[in-house]
Amino acid sequence: MISDSLRSQIALLIESNNLKLYDIEFLKEDSNMILRISLFKKGGVSLEDCENISHLISPLLDVELQDMPSYNLEVSSPGIERVLRHEYHFLCSIGDKVSIRKNDKSIIKGILRNYTKDNIEVEIDNNIQIIPLKDCKKVKTYFEWKDL
Repeated sequence: MISDSLRSQIALLIESNNLKLYDIEFLKEDSNMILRISLFKKGGVSLEDCENISHLISPLLDVELQDMPSYNLEVSSPGIERVLRHEYHFLCSIGDKVSIRKNDKSIIKGILRNYTKDNIEVEIDNNIQIIPLKDCKKVKTYFEWKDL
């Protein structure tokens, strides 16, 4: 539903504010259509970032999506625990803790150290393990809550 051209325009507007486009999704929740735009910035995305981007891209969406049925725009962070699906997701998560659910249902946790189109390298107990992406069912970042 979002053309490559519109996606590029949205990404440029977001990048002009020192943020990155993480993902764009059209989804249906109950009977409502939602256009969810996720932003990324090392160190985190603020509520003010989301508000500014929402105001910035709304006029563009009003023009480019005028023939679409009504939808709600949500601009947010992908969250501290986010699914890694695209190359960019992996690249911006290098150094983060990841949880990998493999096709055989086993789960591996470690620190993402590198990404190639075929493999990810994860540090587990000071050892690097190379895991083929074809063996991964789901990869996501995770956060460990520690007692303060």
